[in-house]
Amino acid sequence: MLSLYVLLIRIYIYKRQLDKKMFRQIEEKKKTKYKLQFEKIAEYEIQKETHSKIQTLLQQSFDAYPQRSYYKQVPNFRWLVWDGANLVGQMGVEHRIITLDGEPTRIFGVVDLCIHPNYRSAAIATHLIRKLEELGIKSEVDFIVLFADNHSLYIKNGFEHVTNLCKWMMINEHKTLGVARRRLNDCILVKPLGDKKWTTGEVDFLGIVF
Repeated sequence: MLSLYVLLIRIYIYKRQLDKKMFRQIEEKKKTKYKLQFEKIAEYEIQKETHSKIQTLLQQSFDAYPQRSYYKQVPNFRWLVWDGANLVGQMGVEHRIITLDGEPTRIFGVVDLCIHPNYRSAAIATHLIRKLEELGIKSEVDFIVLFADNHSLYIKNGFEHVTNLCKWMMINEHKTLGVARRRLNDCILVKPLGDKKWTTGEVDFLGIVF
């Protein structure tokens, strides 16, 4: 006969599995409500008309965004989210080697993830993050790294806030300004995709931050 403790553990595990299943079903319902299409595309393949739509979405989402489809530098590729001909979400991605405490580390850097205001209840951002996680695991990427002022979405999706001393190249309006080296305490979030552990050592981004 099962002990009460074992029975309670089994009930807890079953409830967790049920909660996860219900969450996935709710997300799928939200996604299919709009019949959304998710497109992964290399930056060099994006046509002028689409760049214009990306720029409009970015300027709707971020204050004082420049008059172009990127902030400081173009990403390697993007995920675009379409509702018919309407662009309702985008996420740029940098694939890069950085050094973490002197050790070369492969990352995906998330760039300007944003969703149109009318679609922010559809769990699109979570779906984009999960797509990137799947690709990262398949591609043997060590971490997803991003910079954000609002951490809530990312903490819910398994990211952690870190405060490493960082070094990166500074650029502004297509001009190199120099190299910065300081601790960033309030904006870096990381998520491991494999066995590698994120340490507290210095991070060299080997380029600009995204």
